[in-house]
Amino acid sequence: MRNAERAVACVVVGLLGVIALRRSDGAPVDAPADATFATLTVKSLRIGGPKGPVVTIEADATGNGVLTIASADGKPAVVLAVDGKRSGLSVLNAEGRECAWIGTDAATGDGAVSVAAKDGTKRVSLATDADGGLVEVRNKTDKVAVRLTVDDGGAGVAHVLRGDGESAVELATDKSGGYVATLSGDGHGTTFVGGAESGGRVEVLRKAGQAGAGLYVGSSDGGYVQTNGSKGLMTTYVGTSANRDAGLVHVNDATGGVMAELGSGGDGGIASVYNTDRKVVVTIAASKGLRTGIVQVNRADGTVGTEISERAEGSALSMKNATGVDVAWLGASSNAQHGLLVLDRKDGKRTVELGSDEFGGQLLLGAGTPTNHVALFARATGGQLELRTPSGGDGVLAGIGPDGGGVNLFDTKGTRTVVQSH
Repeated sequence: MRNAERAVACVVVGLLGVIALRRSDGAPVDAPADATFATLTVKSLRIGGPKGPVVTIEADATGNGVLTIASADGKPAVVLAVDGKRSGLSVLNAEGRECAWIGTDAATGDGAVSVAAKDGTKRVSLATDADGGLVEVRNKTDKVAVRLTVDDGGAGVAHVLRGDGESAVELATDKSGGYVATLSGDGHGTTFVGGAESGGRVEVLRKAGQAGAGLYVGSSDGGYVQTNGSKGLMTTYVGTSANRDAGLVHVNDATGGVMAELGSGGDGGIASVYNTDRKVVVTIAASKGLRTGIVQVNRADGTVGTEISERAEGSALSMKNATGVDVAWLGASSNAQHGLLVLDRKDGKRTVELGSDEFGGQLLLGAGTPTNHVALFARATGGQLELRTPSGGDGVLAGIGPDGGGVNLFDTKGTRTVVQSH
């Protein structure tokens, strides 16, 4: 030590000795006078309190500066320190455990904040990562329970995790907007509420993460509910049709092909059943224009085979052959509203007609021409039989008149040749 420094030290020690002696005698002590130093170098600076220093400024074992603020009982409460890895402000509880800290992260050098429980276990941390800020809340087992962060696209993400630290709820954004997703804990989603290109969507997912059922808005702005099979193919659709903007139900097979359809048309409802070739084989609908009921049973290729309908004249049953030609028709006649059965040849030409009129039944037989070759009637006086030539001329007329039965025979020219009657 240089002589000047020794002299100053002696003076200071002497003054402290005098003050101590005067205090021991009970005499009043004057406060020391203010002093100004250009540079004051000490290893430790302490401000005393009732039970020990309440402020300490010193260097740690490695030479880094440390500022400690203690409570009245001398226990450290706040420590401002730096070391080779980080620097920051530490807040201690009564047991001396760190309960809050603000400073720089030891690994990245970025700013960081942490809040701990009374036992010193970290509970909340505020830090940064490569994409932005990061907030984590931990449970009592030191597992992260809530995480707020930023994704690689710069958007916010919130995670709510299970007790074992596995993600359970995710609140984030994608190209369609915000979404909320729940997860099973093994990385697979269980539900999803968010957006799609055409609007909102809600999905319930299987344990493998594939959508099992969903609520969507379609491309034509109509809503629909969709369920999917184990292979991810649609099995049912309940929603709005894209072409009619009306209600529509689809029931599909395991391959995603439609098997049944219930919808709404311009004249009313329509229900269709399909075969495995995706051909309609049964249709129940409101007929176009008439708005009356109609049932169609089709062949395997989808062409109509049998049709039951309701017309302005009454009910009707129509049957076709394999080529699609009408060969049988049963219903109410359009002119007299009586029952009528019509049988046609495979080429569609009429050969049999069984009907009813105001007198009774009638049977007409032909050869596919407009002329009937055989006619059997019920008349007011009794039955009547007519046999006609291919051209429609009279051949045989037999019947019962007011006075009894009679038979008329005609030649090829239509001239009556035999008359036998009563």
